[in-house]
Amino acid sequence: MIVDTGADYTLLPLWLYSKLGVDIKKDCNRLYTSGVGGKQLVYVLKGLWKIKLGEWESNIRLGFLNDNFVPPLLGRLDCLEKIKVCFENFKTVFTY
Repeated sequence: MIVDTGADYTLLPLWLYSKLGVDIKKDCNRLYTSGVGGKQLVYVLKGLWKIKLGEWESNIRLGFLNDNFVPPLLGRLDCLEKIKVCFENFKTVFTY
């Protein structure tokens, strides 16, 4: 994933929803987001999604961009705002 300190949500490309067993129509709400790439439709899970990053585990809000060609983005809400992230010498270090 790309650590995106400018992204509100953690977002995945649309094609991953079926691999994760998500029903877009039943499990998600639709909303629009704006950013560098312009306005984009996002399907945000109604519930939280459990993630693990090293030893840190949390339940976060997760969305799927209506685009199959974007990289997965690790965003601030419920995730980067809860851990310390340090970018140094081409390394990304997470402290929990």
